[in-house]
Amino acid sequence: MGLEQFIDEDLSSSGSDNNEDDSNESQDQKQAEDNTGPYGYESYSEFEDTVEDHVSVNSDSIKYRLPVFPIITKDSEYNTAARYTLGDAEGIVSCLSTQQMTLGNVPREVIMLDTGEVEKDECMSELEDRFGSDVGPDTQVVVNTFHQVRHVVKMAMADSMTDDWSIKDTEHAMKAIHGESYTQRFRKSDDVDTELKGHTDIEHW
Repeated sequence: MGLEQFIDEDLSSSGSDNNEDDSNESQDQKQAEDNTGPYGYESYSEFEDTVEDHVSVNSDSIKYRLPVFPIITKDSEYNTAARYTLGDAEGIVSCLSTQQMTLGNVPREVIMLDTGEVEKDECMSELEDRFGSDVGPDTQVVVNTFHQVRHVVKMAMADSMTDDWSIKDTEHAMKAIHGESYTQRFRKSDDVDTELKGHTDIEHW
């Protein structure tokens, strides 16, 4: 039962005129909300019209949960400045850039984040499976950089509302943007069964 129905029932003893006025006011309010768009657009439909296509998600990679993330492709698949839906979620991402380069010129940390691996052989194996062919330093690839529209706008909103990024303010903003705090350091711990790699534990590339 909606709030409008509670109001109508509570006011039923006051006469039909009051019920009719409340109903009209509720309809006007709903119409006004529908005409208010996100991220500076005049309406939701205007914003949704900017979405061109869909980005397929082939794994449960953490990169898809980040505000900005890369996808390395063999050929040009995405358009710069275009918006896309992402996976099965309702999230919308924007393609910030598409840059063609040799794999040897792609920063290794970008390859690591894209593939979800850190060892060189495993990264190359992941890309070979994705491309269906052998890869090497001279392989031509396209590095596509995406950002989560909601996350990026919320970060901008947070920046516009504070002049002092104290720990408390930062944590508050991160919780609002991501729905949780991730301020705990990523490191090995003696009190957990699964040992996490430190950043110096990766084999030499």
